[in-house]
Amino acid sequence: MKKRIYVISRLYGPLHLSIEKLSWRHTGIPAYYNFIKHIENDNRFDVKVIFLLDSSSSKKFKNGKYKIEGIQNKVRLIKYFSLFSATGVMKKIQWLINKLFQYSFLFFILKNNSIYYLDRDNILFGNILSFKKGLIVYRLLGIKKDYYDIFFNRGFLSKLFLRALKLKNKIIITTNDGSWSEKTKEDLNDKNFHVIYNGCDLKKKKIIPKIKDVLNITCVSRLEREKGYIELLDIIYQLKKRSIKFKLLIIGDGDLKEEIINKITNLGLSSDVELKGKVEHYKIEKYLELTDIFISFNHIGMFGNNVIEATSKGIPILALDNKILKSTDKKYFYIAKENCHKNTVDFIEKFSINLDLRIHYSNLSTMFFEKNIGNWHQRIKKELDVIDEN
Repeated sequence: MKKRIYVISRLYGPLHLSIEKLSWRHTGIPAYYNFIKHIENDNRFDVKVIFLLDSSSSKKFKNGKYKIEGIQNKVRLIKYFSLFSATGVMKKIQWLINKLFQYSFLFFILKNNSIYYLDRDNILFGNILSFKKGLIVYRLLGIKKDYYDIFFNRGFLSKLFLRALKLKNKIIITTNDGSWSEKTKEDLNDKNFHVIYNGCDLKKKKIIPKIKDVLNITCVSRLEREKGYIELLDIIYQLKKRSIKFKLLIIGDGDLKEEIINKITNLGLSSDVELKGKVEHYKIEKYLELTDIFISFNHIGMFGNNVIEATSKGIPILALDNKILKSTDKKYFYIAKENCHKNTVDFIEKFSINLDLRIHYSNLSTMFFEKNIGNWHQRIKKELDVIDEN
């Protein structure tokens, strides 16, 4: 008999295209995309997907059931009430009202003794779901904020977060993205806390390092403050002042887009930097294969999906250090220290003219991939096996 599993998540921006096109598309959050894609073909589970509308997505979509190509059962969108112009305290009140409504609604439609697969925005719901006598699975992505909510904010909500994570009938699955997963596991001291690298399905067509007239630099991520683009542009400006010929390609979209455009203009980098915007995932591979060095100045994670996919091509990686991370896998990348821009610029300048250095970091990149990363089918099977065994 199949196990009933409810996948419950906020309707994140990268998931909007799937609702618009009524087809399950990969435009970000590959962990969710691949989890739903592969669990649909796993005969152990009967899957129900539920997305919770928020202040942003409720402006684009109505609540109700949607037939999405690639997902067998209809996907359900849960209503969000935009009650007033939500800023400051009123924004928090609106958030609380909607959480109470959405969780109450879900509690009455979800069946008992099921598996409840919750994203990080809905950890609190675990406190209520514990009465359903099923298995709660917390799927945490990018958990630096969660770490602070749990261990540093000492208010009432922090206690509720901690209570939810310490329930007996639960497991926690996090991505080993080089952020706060290992630290959170250590501090929670929970045997049911699993840290797993993500997968990669790109073809393993490796680049061949060589010296070119123009150094091709690529970054792929959402344009958000913690991704480090503002600091990166300062580094790129220093490269230009040293007369290094380069082209920086930035793939992604987000709230920081206008600020990034303004900074590019103010620094006189318009002819050196190309903002590609949001690109469907299958198109990214061709850009990676033209890349000489991949830069991730991400403040909250060193081993994100963008980095993993670059390592599948043997592309040399420059990544911002995460001091909280003890992982020995840092050794496979050039590690940039925060506020040490001169050292980073020096490295890129040397990299641009030194073939041996390019080959060295290309080999290290490949070694990281071969040691840690499998395809997405293997990655999701590992996660589903953990769920099935509990």
